[in-house]
Amino acid sequence: MNHGFKLAVALSFGALLFQTHLMSSSFICQEPGGKRLVQIDGKEVSRPGGKMLIYIDGNDLLKEDIHAKAFLVVDDVDVRPSVAGVRIANFDGADIRHGASSNGKVLMNYQHPNLCPSFRDNRIYSIEGDALTKQQLVAVLYLLKPQLFKLSAEEIAAQQKAIREAGAESDRLAAADHAAGKWELLNGHGPVEKVGSGLFTVGAKKGDVSLQQRDTHRGDPGAWNGGFQLSVPDPGDGFARQLGREHFPE
Repeated sequence: MNHGFKLAVALSFGALLFQTHLMSSSFICQEPGGKRLVQIDGKEVSRPGGKMLIYIDGNDLLKEDIHAKAFLVVDDVDVRPSVAGVRIANFDGADIRHGASSNGKVLMNYQHPNLCPSFRDNRIYSIEGDALTKQQLVAVLYLLKPQLFKLSAEEIAAQQKAIREAGAESDRLAAADHAAGKWELLNGHGPVEKVGSGLFTVGAKKGDVSLQQRDTHRGDPGAWNGGFQLSVPDPGDGFARQLGREHFPE
């Protein structure tokens, strides 16, 4: 009798745990209250009641194994095969668009709880449960429609060419910019002590010189009204030329 009672209690407890687990999950359904197609449990995405198919590790989507290599990287801006890879898709408000362009074809419009081919179209899936993160959304769509996240060979080649050209132009501008680099501050002025020493870094020139980082040995970077002036030798005539002056806010 005691054995039967304990078994019944154990089964009831197991059923309760399973029910609680389902209640904490989100599901992608064909329609509200309809057939469940995909189950989302936090970082794990699967078919309902099945094994994990995609694991979400931060921005990385991994297939079936938490130690696998990421097959997609999803941040707040776009979807790539790797951190530095081509852009497979990009986020534009409620839309996910194909490729790198904000004018690319809409792959899916997501306004919780509805998933639609576009904001003009009728719903094709409904979400039962909490709203999805971008990583969860892409994982779900990959299981349902993996073809959405494929680029043609021509599209990949075009993006790679654009990346190479942008990199070459950036290198050319950096090489021509004699102000870029880390500089030592030799003297300065201001109403506090020790403004005449330290380091600052100048980024690659884009229009006017941009000073990216300063370390002038001050306790509070924004608490004084000093400034500095940057001059470098002009390679053309050998004379120093003033590139800019900056005053810090009080």
